[in-house]
Amino acid sequence: MEKTVAVLASIGAVILVGFTWKSITQVNSSQAIDREGHITDRYMAAVELLGNRDSEEVRLGGLYGLQRVMQDSPRDQPTVINVVSTFIRAHSLKPKSKVKLRGLPSDITAALAILGTRDGRHDGDVRVDLHDTDLQSANLRGAVLTRADVHNAFLFDADLSDADLARAKLGGTDLSDADVFRARLGGADLSDANLSNARLVRADLSNANLSRARLGGANLAEAGLRSADLSSASLSSANLRSTDLSDADLSRAKLFRTDLSVAKLGRANLSDAKLFRANLSWADLAGTDLSRADLTEATLHCADLRGAVLLGAVIEKDQLMSAGVSTGLALPASLADDPELKKRAASQTWPDDCT
Repeated sequence: MEKTVAVLASIGAVILVGFTWKSITQVNSSQAIDREGHITDRYMAAVELLGNRDSEEVRLGGLYGLQRVMQDSPRDQPTVINVVSTFIRAHSLKPKSKVKLRGLPSDITAALAILGTRDGRHDGDVRVDLHDTDLQSANLRGAVLTRADVHNAFLFDADLSDADLARAKLGGTDLSDADVFRARLGGADLSDANLSNARLVRADLSNANLSRARLGGANLAEAGLRSADLSSASLSSANLRSTDLSDADLSRAKLFRTDLSVAKLGRANLSDAKLFRANLSWADLAGTDLSRADLTEATLHCADLRGAVLLGAVIEKDQLMSAGVSTGLALPASLADDPELKKRAASQTWPDDCT
């Protein structure tokens, strides 16, 4: 009898726990539904405010409401990104010609800050989409814009220093006079982009596509351009001092009067490049393809040309005598049999001041 009572008591305890758990689950489920409903109500209210055409302050309230929704409900972040991106595109259409503005409207500035400071881990498959927008003089310092679509945008004089634009689409974008100091642009598409006079000091452009890009007067000192595609790019008067261009494709690039002193160009492709009056002093050009390159009046003082290919290049004997050469150097036909050059190459000695 006592054993039966104990068994019944145990069964009763189990049933009680089951009922208790079911009640807790129902309460939690009810709370979750209420919470989702509250998030949805907040989202709808924020979107309604965002659509106000008369008041910038009201639109700001909508933007900050969406930001709170994104922070409180990370799974809704992709939706918020799409809404805020669409808002910027609708209110910042790219002008047909450069028109210097005093500054961006406060609601656009706030929208960019919301996108730029979000936690990118909750983006899912969605990317920030700002293509064909007018964001001149925008403050995007430190912004997280990984994989963002910013092609054909107008970012003249914008601040993108320390921003993360890795693998971003920037083809045809106007970044002239922009501050891109120490920005991360690895693997980004910058084909046909305008980077004239841009500050790209210490920027990471490794594996980036800069084909046909305009970089005239740009400051690329100490930038990382390893394995980048700069084919047919224009870099006239650019500063590439101490830049890493190892394995980069600079074929047909226009490098008139460009400062490439102390740059790393080992194994780079400079075939058919225009290097008229370029400064290549102390540059690492070992194994570089300079075939058919125009090196008229270029400075090659103490440059490392060991193993470089200069077949068909426009270059003078004096330029080569001022650099470091070796027997592996492939010279243009007009200089291939020069006895003095042969002697220098065989001895692998450098000019006296290249210590």
